[in-house]
Amino acid sequence: MKKYTFILTVVLALTFILSACSGQNNSKPNSENSETTLETTNEAASKDVELVDSGYTISKDGEYVHWGAIIKNPDDKAIYEFTKIIITAYDKEGGVVATEDQVMNVIAPGETQAFGSILGTNGEVPDKVEFSIESGDKITASEEHISSSEFEIIGAKDRKDEYDDTAFTGKVKNNSTKDCSSACVSIILKKENRIVYGTTDYVDDINAGQEKAFDISEYNLPDYDSYEITVIDWT
Repeated sequence: MKKYTFILTVVLALTFILSACSGQNNSKPNSENSETTLETTNEAASKDVELVDSGYTISKDGEYVHWGAIIKNPDDKAIYEFTKIIITAYDKEGGVVATEDQVMNVIAPGETQAFGSILGTNGEVPDKVEFSIESGDKITASEEHISSSEFEIIGAKDRKDEYDDTAFTGKVKNNSTKDCSSACVSIILKKENRIVYGTTDYVDDINAGQEKAFDISEYNLPDYDSYEITVIDWT
């Protein structure tokens, strides 16, 4: 009887050990599966629209902030609509002097866009200006959108007129196969590779393959050593 009890005890002990080992082997693949699922989910997630660069100059009278910004959609599939560029001016105590949202149109996968405008300061000279961005709405398709890379700037130049204003002139060519009812032309001024000013105007009805001229005049510009002219489909 004692011998039988001893053998039964040994058998039970071996069964427990084998079960424990079997449990350890099952847990590792489960852990690896969880990590794989997480990585797959992260790779599938869309990338938000990015604020690539921004800058500004406060007007001499302190009543306006002249700003420019460049944004990019780094995602290779997602299309965004109504992206917001948010400009906020602050006083020395951190209080808000003024703020404004610039709502953009459609931005296609991989597309880079620029915009320039002014922010009124409500009569108070700001101490600093900050920029932020909201990606907006993700949409499934935009067959009519013309990417900024399909527009071409021809013969761009800047010159002073008799009133010491600066005129930026040239032509926009629509190299796409789609008609554009309205194109947004933005001029970004830089000093030592830093954005110091931005302004925007519009050119209407540029059909596929067509060229149209633009003439954008500005005054009291800050010092700049380079400029960029970009075009966005604003249809």
